[in-house]
Amino acid sequence: AVILGRGGNFALKDTNALRVRIVAPEEMRRKEVQKAKGLNAEDAQKLMVSIDANRRAFVRRYFNADTQDPANYDLVINTGNMSVEKAVSIIKAALA
Repeated sequence: AVILGRGGNFALKDTNALRVRIVAPEEMRRKEVQKAKGLNAEDAQKLMVSIDANRRAFVRRYFNADTQDPANYDLVINTGNMSVEKAVSIIKAALA
């Protein structure tokens, strides 16, 4: 099963799960938010900052953990440096 959600890796920390964090450069993320939400660059940046802060606060509140600490993940992938297909193949290899 794939569990996608804020804090899933913390909720499942005592299970046999592969905990993956997907990251990308801020500029790349902003452009994706602009495209998906139909926003200008400034509004997309504000939305992105707000969402990131809310997600960090949620994990801090309910799991007393830091989402940005790479030690909380088995694998961190930067999609700014590779295609989605390559990222998927890396995750599949890590599961094997």
